[in-house]
Amino acid sequence: TEAIGAGSAAIELRTGGGWAVMYKLSLPGVAIGRPLTGSRAYFAEAVAADQESIVIEDVLNDPRVDRANMERAKLRSLVAIPIIIRDEVTGVLFFNHHERTIYSPRQLDFAEKLGAAVSLALENARVYAGQRAIADTLQQVLLTVPETVPGIDFNCFYQSATEVAEVGGDFYDIFELEHDRVGVIIGDVSGKGLPAAGLTSLVKDTIKAYSFIYKSPAAVLNRTNQVILQRTADSPSFVTVFFAVLDKTTGELSYSGAGHPPPLLVTARREITALRVGSPVLGIFSGITYIDHRAGMGRNDLLVGYTDGLIEARRDKKLYGEARLMGLVEQEIDPRPENVNEAITQDLLAFSGGKLADDVAILTIKYHGPQVHKKAA
Repeated sequence: TEAIGAGSAAIELRTGGGWAVMYKLSLPGVAIGRPLTGSRAYFAEAVAADQESIVIEDVLNDPRVDRANMERAKLRSLVAIPIIIRDEVTGVLFFNHHERTIYSPRQLDFAEKLGAAVSLALENARVYAGQRAIADTLQQVLLTVPETVPGIDFNCFYQSATEVAEVGGDFYDIFELEHDRVGVIIGDVSGKGLPAAGLTSLVKDTIKAYSFIYKSPAAVLNRTNQVILQRTADSPSFVTVFFAVLDKTTGELSYSGAGHPPPLLVTARREITALRVGSPVLGIFSGITYIDHRAGMGRNDLLVGYTDGLIEARRDKKLYGEARLMGLVEQEIDPRPENVNEAITQDLLAFSGGKLADDVAILTIKYHGPQVHKKAA
């Protein structure tokens, strides 16, 4: 508007069978989103019909103009430029002058080029919004967990990268197993989009299926690695994952990992241990033997799992880092899973300025303690 010397401007877009102003500048009497009727939609209809711009240098002496409307708006000259997407006029860009104006070829050329640029911008926005909606829906499906699991409290958090619209590869899951056991998964598939989503689904389903056959988390990851290698032979992808099985009757935590950042085991006395596992990622090497590890969980102990987007978040060249995460969790005064995750995410977003280059997933569980079984009467 400033470049063309106009006093006000608007973009009208098709809405159903009519038109409405969806963007405006310096038009206080115009309502955003309200359908335009009668003469108010005349120029949008005319531009759409001919797919050509309309230039009126003296609106008060042009028979096409509703003079009363123009006088109320205090307009004397206007330019209406079509916004064309896939050979169809989907909107009209208006520049209005409050004094009579003789438009130069340079002004009109600028307006036409700007109309083309706005057309591209609006189409990109529409495509992005559609992709974002698909990605969000698919992400929700992939991150679905039970509402409750007896014997534990848990909270899950997922934040997509701020720079992309595609579905990410971060995932987590909690599921019940036989004999009072609970399976816990958190992982990250390389890449984004539908290929990553497909591999995420495969990994989760494979781990869950083998968990009902093998009690050893390492054995489950061994088989899962074989499945991934077979599935991705033509387009190699890798997966980092931490898989654990909690025995609710004893508090024993059996776990194995594949190149994933070490979850934190936090006791009720605030003693923190990073559950480090040195095994390589899934999906790259055949013949890998993953190893079982064990730890004990007591009453009110926490297990905090996360993906690398958390500790690798940046502020300038500085990483968020594992040390900052451990210090934050250690200081949390209300160690309920939802409070722990909330504290982490608030600190993360404050550190990164709200900008994340990678997706972040966090899964925190709290163990109620060994179950006491009543004897049958």
